[in-house]
Amino acid sequence: MFELFCISKKSSLRKCLSLLLLLNIVFIYAQDEEKKTKNIITTITINHARQTDYKKDEETGNDSIFLQGSVELNVQKDESTTTIKADSVKYDRITEMLYAEGNVEIITNKSSNGNETIYAKSVMLNTSTLEGIFDDGKVIQTQSDLLSLPSGSTLVVFSDIFGKTSNNSISFKNSSLTFCEDENPHWHIDATRTWLLPGGEFAFFNALLYVGVVPVMYFPLFYYPKDELIFNPVFGYTQRGGYNIQTTTYLYGRKPLDTSSSTKTTSTTDTDTSSTSSSTKDSLKSLYNFMKPNKLKNQQLEGLVLHNLDTDYSGKTSSYLKFLADWYSNLGIMLGLDGKFAPSSKYLTNLDFNLHLGFSNTVFNHSGVYSPLSSYGFKYQDESNFLGLKLPFRYGGNINLLVSKPIKINLSFPFYSDPYFSSDFNTRSEYMDWISYLIENINRSTGDTTESTTTTETSSYTWNLTTSFNPTIMDFLKPYISSFSISTTSSVNISSLTNTSLKSVDEWTTYTPSRKFYYPSQITPVKAEISLKGTIFQYPSSKSTKEIKTNDYKVSLNAPDEIKSEKEKQQEKNAGSADEKNDNSEKKESEELSLQPILPELAVSTNEYTIPKGFSYSLNYDLSANYVNQIGYSSEKITQPEYFNWNNIKSSTYIFKTPLALTSQINYGGDFLSITNSFNYNAIYQGHPYISFLSDYGGYTLSQAESLVLADYEAQTKEIVNGNVFKIKPFKYLGMFSDSSVSWKSKIKLYHNEFIGDINTPWWQDYGVDWTDSESVTQNIIEVLVSAHQLNKKFVQNLTLTGTLPPQDRKYTALLELVFPHINFKISSGLSASENDYKQLVWKKEQLQQSIALQFLNSKISISESFNYNLEDSVQDSLKLSLSLWSFQFSYVMEYSNSYDFVDGTGWVKRTFENYLPSSITDNVPSSILTMNSKALIPSSLSISYAPKEKTFYSWFKRISVAPGLNTSIVADLIRPTNSYFLFTPSLSIKINNFFTFTFSTTSRNSVIYRYFQTMIGAPGRISGEQNIFIDLINSFRFDDDSLRQDSGFKLKSFNFAITHDLHDWDFSLSVKIEPRIITEYNVSRYDFSPYISLGIVWKPMESMKTQIIDKYGTWSVQ
Repeated sequence: MFELFCISKKSSLRKCLSLLLLLNIVFIYAQDEEKKTKNIITTITINHARQTDYKKDEETGNDSIFLQGSVELNVQKDESTTTIKADSVKYDRITEMLYAEGNVEIITNKSSNGNETIYAKSVMLNTSTLEGIFDDGKVIQTQSDLLSLPSGSTLVVFSDIFGKTSNNSISFKNSSLTFCEDENPHWHIDATRTWLLPGGEFAFFNALLYVGVVPVMYFPLFYYPKDELIFNPVFGYTQRGGYNIQTTTYLYGRKPLDTSSSTKTTSTTDTDTSSTSSSTKDSLKSLYNFMKPNKLKNQQLEGLVLHNLDTDYSGKTSSYLKFLADWYSNLGIMLGLDGKFAPSSKYLTNLDFNLHLGFSNTVFNHSGVYSPLSSYGFKYQDESNFLGLKLPFRYGGNINLLVSKPIKINLSFPFYSDPYFSSDFNTRSEYMDWISYLIENINRSTGDTTESTTTTETSSYTWNLTTSFNPTIMDFLKPYISSFSISTTSSVNISSLTNTSLKSVDEWTTYTPSRKFYYPSQITPVKAEISLKGTIFQYPSSKSTKEIKTNDYKVSLNAPDEIKSEKEKQQEKNAGSADEKNDNSEKKESEELSLQPILPELAVSTNEYTIPKGFSYSLNYDLSANYVNQIGYSSEKITQPEYFNWNNIKSSTYIFKTPLALTSQINYGGDFLSITNSFNYNAIYQGHPYISFLSDYGGYTLSQAESLVLADYEAQTKEIVNGNVFKIKPFKYLGMFSDSSVSWKSKIKLYHNEFIGDINTPWWQDYGVDWTDSESVTQNIIEVLVSAHQLNKKFVQNLTLTGTLPPQDRKYTALLELVFPHINFKISSGLSASENDYKQLVWKKEQLQQSIALQFLNSKISISESFNYNLEDSVQDSLKLSLSLWSFQFSYVMEYSNSYDFVDGTGWVKRTFENYLPSSITDNVPSSILTMNSKALIPSSLSISYAPKEKTFYSWFKRISVAPGLNTSIVADLIRPTNSYFLFTPSLSIKINNFFTFTFSTTSRNSVIYRYFQTMIGAPGRISGEQNIFIDLINSFRFDDDSLRQDSGFKLKSFNFAITHDLHDWDFSLSVKIEPRIITEYNVSRYDFSPYISLGIVWKPMESMKTQIIDKYGTWSVQ
């Protein structure tokens, strides 16, 4: 019957195969028939057709609709909308079968699965189920929740014939998969069979990966499931651990979305990161990032499989309980339990715990090959020993607990059996990447692997228990008590030691994890702090004061009509008309204002002031107490875990501090007058209640114990410090002078003590105030600021007088600052005094410093000058002039320095007085004077630089951009002119949109520019070589004559360029760097100009699939 049907339809063999394929698909997915039986209404809407006919089909006799010419119709089913476009469409109203041919385009929009477009020559489609057969077409899928395609990419599958089922499964025959819609894509996967399955799953059979026309990888059978096994297996390999299987079973909660770009979580090591770090990172990048879902879906457990549903998962992944079971071919087995919960948002806000047990073997390193067997063939089962407690397994874990109310409690309790447990077992993953795993195995088999074999250690860790209590202060206690807090911390520091008691006939003692063990090095039973703050008295007692504004009278001075402009006259006329219209409405208001004083109309308005209440006072206190108690254990005699004894304490320490502060604050008129007075009491008590002298248990010697006691005595101090700050702004309300002020600051030790005794007779000397002692009066500074400003501070004049008063070393300085539009001028100097050995004051003049800066045209033109004069030695110290004109910068510097003379055969020699004196006088002058260096303010350097702002030029609708750059400078050394040099750094960047990027930069230097002018200034021959700058520049390009090119003063210091070519799905990059290097071989140095070249190509969808060729100064390597 099937054969007759084919003949009657006059169908080709392809249509027969199409029907067979459709029957095959229906059979494979028969388990979904229950979903099809649901009463789902399908709506078909005809949007456009040039010709429409309603008639019976000649072959079946069913009512049918025939559409011709630019047909477009919509099929609405559930949440999806399918738009069908074709040249002609026939729709059977009885069977709901639709047959379309000629430029068929089917567009499906579905919220969760993204958009899908199908192109084909002809289509046979069941509109009720959306099942169909497609002839000679392609499928294009865009971004969806189930696929993570690269930005701007689409998933495209070409096929001769393919079929689609009701659950959105598509089966292709002789297909080609790519991300590029071009006819000749840059890469594609050709397969005999390809399946795009629901949930973003897909499979290949007999597939080849092509790059261009070159096959690079063969897949006999590949299936990528989006459904997950309940235990989430991950396969991997490490050199030390061997092949491994890591499983994670969620007993509560679910696995979060994979947002990482690597398949494994690697621990950091202190290894060389110049090569291995980047290679390791690249090798762990996920090859199939586009297969990762963007959103979590609800799951249904079917046996051992968690099946993804179409609906989004709305729960949280932050709380979970999971069971871990890992197997390593070398190491052994690790079992663990991880949990994280947030039981309450107010009280127990976080509970995080994990416990891992390692039933492992000792792994030996035999010349780079790791094995669980020693060189004698022995296999050792690892054990653990913590403080003498032996266990048949290794362990590691952590407990974190956070209680927020009513008392905040934070517990951190990590624990490990040995320092190597974390390195062995905590590098794991829950996400499997088969492609990366395959490529890593290939690299490993060829020896091209960069895996680090360095074992990291957890050398120490800390147990912490922290509590804090910050009660809310009730309103009736404020401001007497503004805050109160209590906090405590208890901790135990765990450190590691080497176990020197281990013995074996082989190398077991070198590789066993038991070669190091943990012990408590320091215990802090309690670290407590109490703090209480508040205000004893304040005036006014209200929490806030209202501000009062003065009346504002804004009046203007009427100018004569003769000097008014026409515009001003017209404005007055308009204002007069408005006043006449409003005269009646404002009559009452005018009567009320008639009693107010009549003021003249001025051209400017009076200033507006905000005057706070006059007087305020507050007396605040800050009471706190800190107590720390510590117990220390010695590590000297602990050679194995059993030797540790909690009773063998080396020493115990306590530190008690009681900082107390009482501060009074007076303010009048806002900041018109402010006075601050504070008293601070600081007492420190420190001691060692217990010191062990048991040398067999690592105790102290007598001299060490005495040093500890003396340190405690010296640390026990008490002091009372008085601090004072007085500041007044006498002209606060005189606008122009409102910033002027007088201030005084002081710190005085009213009382302090000092240890002056010894170990046998401890004694502290008490000291009161000594107004003549600088250690008693530690600060005594007065400052007077005379300030004036005009026109909204566009004009400012500041004179600051600062004096450091006795008993501190006297110092008096003055700073004058004048600010005008575009101009800033400063000048400062002073006097300082110190006592000599005879207790006499020796006054010293401070350096006179002057500077001025001018800026115009929004800082495009700036001029600055700075001058320093040494008043003490009466010498001009330095002078610097600079000028900036847009992109040009000029600088001239003079320094107080030695002059130099050029001596043939020797070079530059410091000039001395002997050079100035006639030979007839030198005999009567001491040699010490003749050889003295001659210093003076002389020109030091002159520089000119040019660095224009980089500008980008666009063309062809901004698809091509060119950005040239330049930075060049000439620096003339005016003291030793032969050291002058010239720098030239051009750069260029060219970018063609989505195609090509070229960047170039080079740096040239000429350090012998003096030789081009030496004859001109009458000093020929100081630097040999070509003296014509233009000829020398040409010689630098004389590649036909090495001697001329090498003698040229223009030297290339560096040459860099990079090219990046966009190949759609690939990125091609080339970078070249050339710079001279000094190579020393056999005590002979030479310049080497070998380039550093990097050539690479990267596949955008799978960044790990790349090739990089590096020429490192003549040594080639492929990565």
